[in-house]
Amino acid sequence: MKTSKYLILFAALFTLATRGIAQQPASGADILQGDDSTVHAQKMYPSRFYVSVGASFHKFKVKGNRQAIATLTDYDAETEPVIAAGVRIYSQKSNGRFYVAPQLSLFRYHAEGSIYRDFSGTTTTTFHADAIINPQFNAGYLVYRNAFLSWNVQAGAGIFFYIGHEEREDFESNTTPPWTRVTVSDELKPDRVHVHAGTGITIRERIGLWANFMTPVYVGSQASGFYSGVLTARQAGLTYFFSL
Repeated sequence: MKTSKYLILFAALFTLATRGIAQQPASGADILQGDDSTVHAQKMYPSRFYVSVGASFHKFKVKGNRQAIATLTDYDAETEPVIAAGVRIYSQKSNGRFYVAPQLSLFRYHAEGSIYRDFSGTTTTTFHADAIINPQFNAGYLVYRNAFLSWNVQAGAGIFFYIGHEEREDFESNTTPPWTRVTVSDELKPDRVHVHAGTGITIRERIGLWANFMTPVYVGSQASGFYSGVLTARQAGLTYFFSL
């Protein structure tokens, strides 16, 4: 039910933002006066589709009850690949300076840490998702542009949908049998919505370099509520723009 609400919200934001921004024809008065600014803007700033590849750099920590093993553990969060696709729809009234950019990205995360206690043994805690599907809605502005190079800034929000998401604890001891506890996604109850900001440059309106910074996201709470895992993602990569 919550997932449906997020999808409806995302679709509504996209519809409202793009209704007046994608194609805004010139008024009759403008045509009579020979004003071709809208036609010029459409030629200079057509909607551009894009695909992106890059890397997602992660930091991970656990907040909560300091007596819990997971909160005392230092975690190594792996750098993972990220792929994305979307479209930039430029505002004709601003001569293509403002734009909106719905996007769909895909990445994963894996964070693992171990702690040893003399009186018990070694506990390894792992937070992991096979994939995070991340639809986003972005709004941006072209700060600078010439025939060779453009520079943009943008901000937006997105929704995380987790696949194969779990927290796992593995315990090993020389005196007692090993055991494993797994908490799956439905029990973790992770945050879904995140906000982010980014910047990028585009060369000859074709090849781009980008960087994106996401706010920390609670990816899940241990079932008893003693602690929560927090994921921070910094992403960067290459983009290829094209028109259909």
